[in-house]
Amino acid sequence: MLRRWLPLALVVAIGLLLIVLPRLKRTAWGSYQRGMEAVENGNHDLAITCFTEAIRLNPKFTLAYIGHAAAYFDKGDHDLAIADFTEAIRLQPELAEAYYHRGWAYLGKGDYDKAIADYDEAVRLHPDYAAAYSERGSAYCKKGQYDKAIADYTEVIRLNPKLAFAYCYRGSACFNKGDYDGAIADYNEAIRLDPKNAVAWAGRGDAYRRKSEYNKAMADYTEAIRLEPKSAKAYFSRGWVYFKKGGYDKAIADHNEAIRLDRNYAAAYYERGVAYSSKGQLDRAIADLTECIRLDPKLAKAYSERGGAYHLKGEYDKAIADFTKALELDPKNAMAFVGRAAAYTGTGEYDKGIAESTEALRLDPKNPAPYWMRGAAYHQKGMYDEAIADYTEAIRLDAKDVEAYVSRALAYVTKREWDKGIADCTEAIRLDPKHALAYDIRGGAHANNGEPDKAIADFTKALELDPKNATAYIRRGGAYIGKGEYDKAIADCSKALEIVPKFVQAYRNRGSAYIEKGEFDRAFADLERAVELSPDAFSYESRAWAHFRKGDADAAIRDYTTASEVDPENARCLNGRGWVYISKGELAKALTDLNRAIELLPDGHYCYSSRSWAFFHSGDLASAERDARKALALRPDYAWPHVVLFRIEAARGHRAEAMKQARQFLSVPPADAGAKAVHLVLRYFLGEVSRDTLRKHPRWSSYDIAIRGYEADVLKP
Repeated sequence: MLRRWLPLALVVAIGLLLIVLPRLKRTAWGSYQRGMEAVENGNHDLAITCFTEAIRLNPKFTLAYIGHAAAYFDKGDHDLAIADFTEAIRLQPELAEAYYHRGWAYLGKGDYDKAIADYDEAVRLHPDYAAAYSERGSAYCKKGQYDKAIADYTEVIRLNPKLAFAYCYRGSACFNKGDYDGAIADYNEAIRLDPKNAVAWAGRGDAYRRKSEYNKAMADYTEAIRLEPKSAKAYFSRGWVYFKKGGYDKAIADHNEAIRLDRNYAAAYYERGVAYSSKGQLDRAIADLTECIRLDPKLAKAYSERGGAYHLKGEYDKAIADFTKALELDPKNAMAFVGRAAAYTGTGEYDKGIAESTEALRLDPKNPAPYWMRGAAYHQKGMYDEAIADYTEAIRLDAKDVEAYVSRALAYVTKREWDKGIADCTEAIRLDPKHALAYDIRGGAHANNGEPDKAIADFTKALELDPKNATAYIRRGGAYIGKGEYDKAIADCSKALEIVPKFVQAYRNRGSAYIEKGEFDRAFADLERAVELSPDAFSYESRAWAHFRKGDADAAIRDYTTASEVDPENARCLNGRGWVYISKGELAKALTDLNRAIELLPDGHYCYSSRSWAFFHSGDLASAERDARKALALRPDYAWPHVVLFRIEAARGHRAEAMKQARQFLSVPPADAGAKAVHLVLRYFLGEVSRDTLRKHPRWSSYDIAIRGYEADVLKP
């Protein structure tokens, strides 16, 4: 390290030896020479001892002060170096090199203003001092005064146009200023002058990276690595580009090499941790981020990233602790508030999640992420309109925010606004054709919107993109049930159970498919397992329906009652129990349940349809017709209201009109299993199917409600 000071010693020696040497005592000069030998051998301590002896013997020995300062500088003792350079300047005030090197010591100490003052003096004394301009440029860069730095580097280039490193320095200043094209131009010239300059290749790679020209950046980093295989930074930078391009394994490989070359490279641990997190290898991510924090305990983003990994693992308390630490280090870090909001939302503390997101918005009101996060907290809290408003604002700020579209779609679907949900998923898919969840959600919306074929197509696409998505198998199975393709539904549910052996909904759906096939033993085996795994309202409701379809109305009522006790505001359970009460002829109880179901679910088309039958069998034809038409208004493709409307017309003596409407409905091929069932009942009314055929059908318990009393209506005068 001391060798770089030798040019200064030689410069001073040339100017001073002829004057000073005759007056030096032989012993002072001998000590100085021994100090220079120690410099050559890299022995700092011996050099300092020798130069100290030379100064003791001759306190005006300028060369000895300079050698002394150089040795201290290389040992990292800038203050002692500065003191010696100051003494050299006192002895020789016109010595530009002494100012230059004291400026270097100030620069190393971080005292940039004093460094600049010394470089100013060096340039005043020696206007063509290229090195002084260069180092002053470095000091200006440290202060963020890039225009002044660029001016100094330009002067260096004027003085010596063939200095490749000067173009590198100016390129770096342009880069830091944000002038990436200017940086590239300078690095181009540096490479032209010195094609083996690895720093120039890496610097140009950095500029291309900032311009998002990743292929060019990668090529430059690769060349830098070829020229300097031990450059940890070049591997690190190329790894960053690989990550940005989605090449997580290649990114990890480059960061591995960077870390092998520099075990204390905190940034490499950080980026490798981010890559592992993106691959879902959360434990490895946490390990790397922990090492990064050990090396750089004040790096706020490392705590934030580790907090994110803990959040993905469901370790919300650890996540909150990390985000809190990140905010201690950087209180204005909006994304740390967003991360902590996500963790609080994960723990069910939705109000805290909302408050944290709101604070993030205060800090960064143009950032879509806090709106998305607050929307998610509102969503989980059941405040769907507020969630949609926040998702909408996130989309306004970033029209390409795929996750905001998907989240808003889910909120719309939860509100049963199927068309809006479908539209948002469609836009998400346009932006990201490989977004499996968008296909999954859109498939669910299509299924609930009475479009089973579109639903199946979307679920199939979701499974192509994510073959291990057990939920998509379940949902496609549900769509197959809706179409009456029960064997396909059973196959999908079975596949879901291979992936997730205790998937409760898979047992429920497969049980439902077995019910439709009339295989009640298999149905009950699945539904009993569902109750065992998850004794919630949905499990009891599913088993209740199996009891009803098998003809055990009392057992069905018991299960529906249990379901309602578990979840008193579950409209489906009340609707189901109401339907069973209709089958038993207990119409007052049926109306009580169905009235409550409609209070809880005002847009529940099936609830109005069920109540229309309760009114019909009570003899209130006007109310029955009103509810049937309400059901059709809510869901125009819903088939069952057509049956009660037929019965109403027949009961009013309008048999010809009823028959006409029945034939009109039958002229349209059935779109789903429900429509097929209605076709069968209407054909019975038209005399095309026998009552015995209906009795043998797995849906007989519902058909019985539909045809009960029909013969009496027909025989009315």
